Amino acid sequence: MPTQLTQVNGMMTDQLPASDRGLMYGDGLFETMRLQAGKLRHLEQHLQRLLAGCKQLAIPVSPASIESQLQSFLSQLQHQTLNNAVIKLIITRGSGGRGYQPPVDAKPRIILQSFPLPAMLSHYRQHGITCITAKQTVSSPAALPGVKHLNRLEQVLASIELQQATQQHEDIQEALMVDSAGNLLEGTKSNIFLANEDSLFTPSIAEAGIAGIMRQLVLTLAEQRGWSLVVGQLPVTQIQSFQEMFVCNSIIGIWPVNCVSVGGQDILFPQHRFAREIQQVLA
Repeated sequence: MPTQLTQVNGMMTDQLPASDRGLMYGDGLFETMRLQAGKLRHLEQHLQRLLAGCKQLAIPVSPASIESQLQSFLSQLQHQTLNNAVIKLIITRGSGGRGYQPPVDAKPRIILQSFPLPAMLSHYRQHGITCITAKQTVSSPAALPGVKHLNRLEQVLASIELQQATQQHEDIQEALMVDSAGNLLEGTKSNIFLANEDSLFTPSIAEAGIAGIMRQLVLTLAEQRGWSLVVGQLPVTQIQSFQEMFVCNSIIGIWPVNCVSVGGQDILFPQHRFAREIQQVLA
């Protein structure tokens, strides 16, 4: 049974023309979603963010075409009895245009892919993870803060650091990234929350970073529960002033953080109260 399927503009193929602007210039956006029991979790929020990004990049894609191709792809997965997977949805501007200048009559390309779920998701959700701090920083201010565009080389370089660290210790599952001023921003694949007994903190993404779907769900939950919440800047060297840390995204959900290595110093986070409560609500 195949664990990876690819659909391009409604056809089951993994072939793209070399002229695709997503390949040539990173001219596009993507969403990564979790398929659980045959249904895409938080689909509405993912599509809202995707369409907002397309509007910002002036990519003329219609919501109806995205939804139609999604349904076609999900039917293919159901036929293959793939009910639990990672689904990646990519929109590129399509092909054409001389150099950076896009074609006036751009015909966007919609690419859908399925991948197996990462191993040990539930293990890290239950037992927590260890993080390192990446040497690679995130450009700040970014040209398109919050937008999940296809230009992710900074995260790729930080993920190489993470890959090397994971080979030494399998519980190291995320690398935390800072901006040019040394302020904590996000993980290579996640958003970050810190907590004390009565309050939550998360880094601002006003100038750089990804506006994660799970991050927004946690922010909404904090408001509903009346939790004290601060969104702002924090030097990574000051994270020891908190008792708890967790990271989140749409695939992993909530992962408690047990330890972060900062400049050779291990900072421990003994509490997981907020993480456990949010996990229960999401479940």
